[in-house]
Amino acid sequence: WFWRDSSPAGWAAKRLHRLEFFNEDSPDAYGFLDPDSVIQGVHLIPGFAFPIDPEDLNSDSQFHYLNMYALNFFIMTILILTN
Repeated sequence: WFWRDSSPAGWAAKRLHRLEFFNEDSPDAYGFLDPDSVIQGVHLIPGFAFPIDPEDLNSDSQFHYLNMYALNFFIMTILILTN
């Protein structure tokens, strides 16, 4: 599960929203998840500049960026291919 980082993001800040893994020790990490609150699909970009362990080249990224432009690309591709 992810939670949104508090860094400035969005259209006004001209930055993509940054997501971070939930702390697995948190009591909310594995609680009930309302199905109406689930996003069915997103495009996440790993933040390679923020490795969890800088010494390990195979380490996961601490942050992931939420690509809010991918949906527009997919919609336009579908519209072009179906016409």
